[in-house]
Amino acid sequence: MQTSPPAPPAATEIRVERAQYHLLVPVDVEGQAYWFIVDSGAAASVIDLGLARLLGWPLGQSFDAGGAGGGSVAGAVLPRTVGVSVAGVVPHTLVAALDLSGLTSAEGRPLAGILGGDFLRRFVVEINYQAPAIRLHDPAERIQTANQLPLTFQIGHPHLTGSVGLPDGRELALDFVVDLGSNLAVGITQPVVEREHLNAAIRPRIRYPVGRGIGGAAEAGVGLLASLRLGVSQLTEVPVALFGEGAGVLTTGAYFEANLGGAVLSRFTVFLDYGRSLIGLEPNAQSGPIEFDSSGLILGLAEDGEVMVSSVIPASPATDAGLAIGDRIVAVGPEPVTAQGLDRLRTMLRKPGLAVQLRIRNRGAERTVTLTTRSLLGQKAR
Repeated sequence: MQTSPPAPPAATEIRVERAQYHLLVPVDVEGQAYWFIVDSGAAASVIDLGLARLLGWPLGQSFDAGGAGGGSVAGAVLPRTVGVSVAGVVPHTLVAALDLSGLTSAEGRPLAGILGGDFLRRFVVEINYQAPAIRLHDPAERIQTANQLPLTFQIGHPHLTGSVGLPDGRELALDFVVDLGSNLAVGITQPVVEREHLNAAIRPRIRYPVGRGIGGAAEAGVGLLASLRLGVSQLTEVPVALFGEGAGVLTTGAYFEANLGGAVLSRFTVFLDYGRSLIGLEPNAQSGPIEFDSSGLILGLAEDGEVMVSSVIPASPATDAGLAIGDRIVAVGPEPVTAQGLDRLRTMLRKPGLAVQLRIRNRGAERTVTLTTRSLLGQKAR
């Protein structure tokens, strides 16, 4: 009697939360769930150094790690393999610990670790930003989408070739690192900026601390690309960060020419197939321009957990409203702002044309201001 071949393993769907364009998943560590960020821009999976010490884990050789931003953070090798469970269902191992306290402040919630390329390469990974959800398919399965692009890899990071259209009519083919851990749309490294005279071609409208990575904050000039082409898909009016000095790997351009971040990737259902060196980009229902900040406020968490203004962009709605570094935002309209509401507030402040009433506290005194958002990049309303 002829038997049927065994059915392929069912895909495993794991719970995801979005923090702007970042994807956060719960990871069980010694019976406790912690939030880890999914980051294809990291080759390996790591735990926060402070948490590793709190858990009493032995630490091996120490090192310094850098990335976006001009600084570095402390790290240590884990001398023994540490097993964890992603979403309580998918086992994985951690190899090192890094000081992620700076990311926690910028993210607005505690981040306990990073799930990097060593996790992603074990599966065909399907990322639905709109749900949001991540499905982990058996690596024997194939991507089923028309827009497939080849991937190459450098130091464990996935790269694709895309092209950017400039306001002066030129089109440049660039080597992009695919960076799920970036909130950027597109970031272009200093060597390309200088070689192609991009500051003159794009004429950035503002300077903005866009890169808050492992190496700290990195400032860039931000303007608009006329277009971005990825395979058969094209986006228009795409925010682009042009990097100069003090931005770590975005200054050196040692491993890539440009960064492709979550603001662009979130316009697609993304399929990552490291085994076959392919990425699939299937456009989703989200339309309209990719929104950039429309407030001029850079927000983070203070040590006491309150939402704090960490920077203000000159000549922006924030300065018009009289906001300043160190101000605490305690309420939006009648509703108190907590750490859990920081992401919702950031999302609101990306939308132009809103009059947002904020209650502010600074040095014990409270006041109420109205901040009227507008596009900082001159994007057309659609």
